[in-house]
Amino acid sequence: HYPPIIKASLTDMATVLHILKTAKDQAKLLKCPSIIMVFDQAIYAEAQMIRWSSSDEEYQDILLTRLGEFYTVMSFMTAIGKRFELSAFEDILVESGVISAGSIKGVLAVHKYNRSIYAHKCMFEALLRIQIEEFLSTIPADDSDSVTALTEILLQQHTEGSNNPPDHALIKAFHQHVIHKSAESAVYAFWNSYITMVGVLLCFIRATRTADFNLHLASLRAMLPWFFAYDRVNYPRSV
Repeated sequence: HYPPIIKASLTDMATVLHILKTAKDQAKLLKCPSIIMVFDQAIYAEAQMIRWSSSDEEYQDILLTRLGEFYTVMSFMTAIGKRFELSAFEDILVESGVISAGSIKGVLAVHKYNRSIYAHKCMFEALLRIQIEEFLSTIPADDSDSVTALTEILLQQHTEGSNNPPDHALIKAFHQHVIHKSAESAVYAFWNSYITMVGVLLCFIRATRTADFNLHLASLRAMLPWFFAYDRVNYPRSV
């Protein structure tokens, strides 16, 4: 059931300390080895300060504090924006009419969350379809049903985070083709990394909406190297 309401400011240090103590006591009462606590940015900062300054080891062992998924998504999209800000990414979105010229900076800096998600989804699908078409041009012509099936399977695999990719000859050949082309061309590898990053982002969002904790951990694990690469070190520290 819901615990009693605390009639105090959430960002007050005493309030946060009371929340941590209550959570720790409840975890011990229920014999839980640990408890995950999800906070927004302001409260998370206070909770971490208490945990780090406390001499009580139980605060470190039992309480696992996490930033909310919204902030994780925002931070990861910022990393994507930093990686592709000096490419033709902005021009493509503007000239295609997906994003207006006046909004593109806000989209890359994730000041406009919904527009940022929309722009990345459009760009992701466009690049993946181009990648698939380029691959299909290198193999003997096949019937349209197989081509359509390949496109749909790959889009589903990237956005839903399937842990068991279909045992399909075309799928295996496609992944080998991508690896070969990435090793051959730095430009191809660069834009393929965009497909990879946005695929991870979409999997993380799907995991949050469907309460799929295994997919949540897998996608978050894939995010960690990018956080460190683009100076978002405070976010992987919260994991």
